[in-house]
Amino acid sequence: MEQSGWINFLLGNTCFVSICLLSMKGNLNRTKRNRQCLMPFIALIYCTVIVIYLDKIISRLIHYMGVLSEYLPFLAEIDLVYGIFFVANVVIMLGFVSLKAMILPITNLVWDRIKNMFDFTTDIFYEFHEEHNVNLLKNKWGQLKTYFKGFYFTAVALSVLLFGLFRANMGEGVFTYPAYPVFGIIVLGEIFFFLGGFTFHEYMEIFLGEKEEAETVTNYSQMRTVYRKLFGDRILYEDTMDNYTLNITDNSETVDSYINSGLSSDRVLGVFLAQMQKQGRQIHSDLSKSASLLLQGKRVFFTTPFYQDLIPYVFFPMNQQLLQHNKCLVVLGRHSTETEIQKWVQTGLSVVTNVPALWSTQI
Repeated sequence: MEQSGWINFLLGNTCFVSICLLSMKGNLNRTKRNRQCLMPFIALIYCTVIVIYLDKIISRLIHYMGVLSEYLPFLAEIDLVYGIFFVANVVIMLGFVSLKAMILPITNLVWDRIKNMFDFTTDIFYEFHEEHNVNLLKNKWGQLKTYFKGFYFTAVALSVLLFGLFRANMGEGVFTYPAYPVFGIIVLGEIFFFLGGFTFHEYMEIFLGEKEEAETVTNYSQMRTVYRKLFGDRILYEDTMDNYTLNITDNSETVDSYINSGLSSDRVLGVFLAQMQKQGRQIHSDLSKSASLLLQGKRVFFTTPFYQDLIPYVFFPMNQQLLQHNKCLVVLGRHSTETEIQKWVQTGLSVVTNVPALWSTQI
């Protein structure tokens, strides 16, 4: 292969692989990957339509390349036997990535608007974990996800190899006919991306912080063994603590401290906490303190990712504000979570009032 041929080969493959990687980055968050359930079918339909009109597409590409070559002379040097089929693979992949970029935001919006969408679409592959308020890939499909991940990257690698073989053996034997591995990559990719959500095990590893790349919560307990070997008997103290559960004190002590408080807002909170205590629910002293501050009109910043646990401590103060003929405004960072947070607010108010229709929420 001549030098210019190598350069064109490397540039072309770099472009093709980059678009494949772009398709990987153009997916929804892994906690919402179940919403891409239609994409494998859309990919299959897209590929079928392209195959039907492939001859016309190739003809149009040759025409446009001829027009553009008047302004971009290097296009005139492209061998139409090899070059046009290579360009076609890149254009077909780019076309699908563009289509995907338009479809996914619409799919995400429709999912937020239509209730029970999950039940009749992805219940086979995903399951909802109420404790963490997230849809996770069922464990039995975890191995299948690994297989399709391998298939996808293997297909991309084989495509690069195939392009090289066609460039080196143009017009010889099987290399007389053009190949379009892009179709397999598109379909395999969308199946892999759909199955690319977290399994329960993967999700808990991230939130328990036992993986090196964990960002949400970090867990350094495994360093204890290392420190014991390194420092031996020079370790003065060791213990296991959880910042979230460390602040849990005796229920009665926490409730009594609010009931006997000099602040009327704390006494009201104490009565509410006493009801929680009778229901057998654990009282968190730190969250109770946060509720007390909210009732006093002060600002509170929560950093826990498990916001379902915040319901009694956030919505009891909110309910008190509403009873005083005030309104409560919830400000979000992005529109995609509007429906989810609205449901959270409705649930929270229902929990603290036991009257589901008492307050109305609007977006």
